[in-house]
Amino acid sequence: IYLRAVFEKTTYTLSFESNTGITLDAQYYQFNDSVSLPLIPDVTGYTYVGMFEDASYTVPFSIQTMPGEDIHVYLYYEINTYTVTFNDSDGTVLSSQDIDYLSDAVAPTEPSKTGYTFTGWDEVFTAVTGNLIVTATYTINTYTVTFEDEDGSILSTQDIDYLSDATAPVEPSKTGYTFEGWDQLFKEVSGNLTVTATYTINTYTVTFNDSDGTVLSTQDIDYLSDAVAPTEPSKT
Repeated sequence: IYLRAVFEKTTYTLSFESNTGITLDAQYYQFNDSVSLPLIPDVTGYTYVGMFEDASYTVPFSIQTMPGEDIHVYLYYEINTYTVTFNDSDGTVLSSQDIDYLSDAVAPTEPSKTGYTFTGWDEVFTAVTGNLIVTATYTINTYTVTFEDEDGSILSTQDIDYLSDATAPVEPSKTGYTFEGWDQLFKEVSGNLTVTATYTINTYTVTFNDSDGTVLSTQDIDYLSDAVAPTEPSKT
């Protein structure tokens, strides 16, 4: 009787694990077979670093032929970091942040601008997926300019943008007085403003004549004031 020993080659598994959760099909080799590594897939938001023999990603995977054991390979991807820059409306940099893929940037303290009100940012900066410039937005402030007559009656009310000019209403009138102008400047408005009409009292000339036309006295008298008679004249 002749007996012959029969041996079958053992198949070993080369499996893969990624820190991003992607899966690669396992490969099967016999001892000393040449190892052919799979195509490494791209992962959005990550950069591929390499293969490692340990879960701490410290020992690079470098075998060329299959050893007589199963091998588990760890693929490591590094998360991408993007720069988010917050600018004021004039381009001044308010904040610059390095943000991981799909993480949120943090808005800086709200900026201020004279004559304007901050309304927000022009870009969404949550779940960041690339370099981003975020710019502050503003609305121009509007101020109320009220034109009043001397007695407090309202002649005109206008809503005026910051540093714009109000428009004077039709000049008011007052019996016995002449309109002089307005008590406030209303150009380049920078706040709520009340502008009041001003007047000067009218002056009238009172002339006292003798019966023959001789001028006895000439006086300038304010509106509603009294003239003073001169010395009484005589006539032969």
